[in-house]
Order: sequence, then C-alpha cells, then structure tokens
Amino acid sequence: MSNTAELEFIREIDGEVYPVEVKAGHSGKLKSLNVFAAKYPVKYRTRISARNLEFNEQSKIHNYPLYLSYRFPLNPSPTI
Repeated sequence: MSNTAELEFIREIDGEVYPVEVKAGHSGKLKSLNVFAAKYPVKYRTRISARNLEFNEQSKIHNYPLYLSYRFPLNPSPTI
C-alpha cells in the first residue's frame, strides 16, 4: 500500500479551493481527496470518473462523468 496521496488538480474559484481526483473506472478510493479535505477546509471534493453526475451534499462529494469534466464546476442547484 502506498504511503503517498496526490490530487490530479486543485482549482481556485473566487477564493474557494476545489480539490479534484480523476479515476479511470467506476470504482476507486478517494484517499487523496480525503487526506486533503482533512487537512484543509473545502466546500466539497470532486471526483471525475466513469460514474454518473451526482452532487452529494451530505458527504460533500461531487461526481462528474469523464465527458462532463470540461464543465467543472457546474451549479448543483436543482432546476425549477
């Protein structure tokens, strides 16, 4: 087991920091995101992978499918 944690991207927008981890498939642990979020306050963590689009506000994780990564960050507010 590796002793390192590395994020693919860190994006700053209007003073907020958004850590991003990219995964090739559907599964994959978010070790790097969790380590970063434990050390630094973040609004939410972002995973870009083969998963469907999902904004989980309870766990503060936003999932983007690979084909939508260019649209990061989307507004997670529900459409009325």
